[in-house]
Amino acid sequence: MFSVVDMKRKSLLLFNGQLDSFHLAYDFLSVGLHSGYVFYMFNLGSGTRTLKSTRPLNQNISIHSVLVGRHRRYCWMEVDSQTKVVGLASGQLTALNTPAALYVGGHPSYNFSLLPQELQELKGF
Repeated sequence: MFSVVDMKRKSLLLFNGQLDSFHLAYDFLSVGLHSGYVFYMFNLGSGTRTLKSTRPLNQNISIHSVLVGRHRRYCWMEVDSQTKVVGLASGQLTALNTPAALYVGGHPSYNFSLLPQELQELKGF
């Protein structure tokens, strides 16, 4: 659960990934916010897959709930009371090979430069 101050900001809510962000087969998962929409992005080593919430967050709600999950290549995301969004990971790989560190609300790298290219424009939450 989280609350949002600036709905237009590109924010990183959660990140887990390998240290070598410049490798094309970089395993990671992330949850972010852009223009009020929640994005769930991940890569199992065969390309990045992105799920987007069906609607922007309701600004009249002060605390939001985001549930994300993955089983092998199948992934899903539920935001507040919105319809569940589902998808399949690219390629045939099914394992998420990442270290145990899970970053919530940001990442310690300067300007997120160690994150995958798709996430470097985000800011801390």
